[in-house]
Amino acid sequence: MKYTVITLGIFTLGLLASCNENTDKVEAQQEQVVDAAEQDQNEKQAADEHDHHHDNGEEISLNEGEKWEINEEMEPYVRKGEDYLKEYVKSQGEDYEMLAKNIEAQNKELISSCTMKGESHDELHKWLHPHLELTKKLAVATNQEEANDVIKHLLASYDTFHQYFK
Repeated sequence: MKYTVITLGIFTLGLLASCNENTDKVEAQQEQVVDAAEQDQNEKQAADEHDHHHDNGEEISLNEGEKWEINEEMEPYVRKGEDYLKEYVKSQGEDYEMLAKNIEAQNKELISSCTMKGESHDELHKWLHPHLELTKKLAVATNQEEANDVIKHLLASYDTFHQYFK
């Protein structure tokens, strides 16, 4: 009987220790999910704070028949993102994940450098929001064919930018 109680006690301790390890693993996984969600939320919040006037689906309009001016600080980031894309296409690149990261970095700099106000700012966001969505799609593409389709849309997005902004 004494050995049974000791054996049962050891078994119980082992079970409790095992549960604690699993709990620690589950808690660590939950923390990773929460951290990723917080990071995604922070990025979305930063874009939303800057994108407070965007209305999906609206057509971009010209400024009384003329292109809108963007502030000088923003222009290099649009150009650099477009350069990354054109170089990728020209060299028939295959690392679309790196391309997405490069364009995302330029988009973040573009957003952080914006001091525009008023109608020009609102019109820019009619272009920017869909452009950001395309960049996200490129980042999560699962194969080269899917990436190439998104790349075609990104090229068109930059063409649209040049059609409405200088």
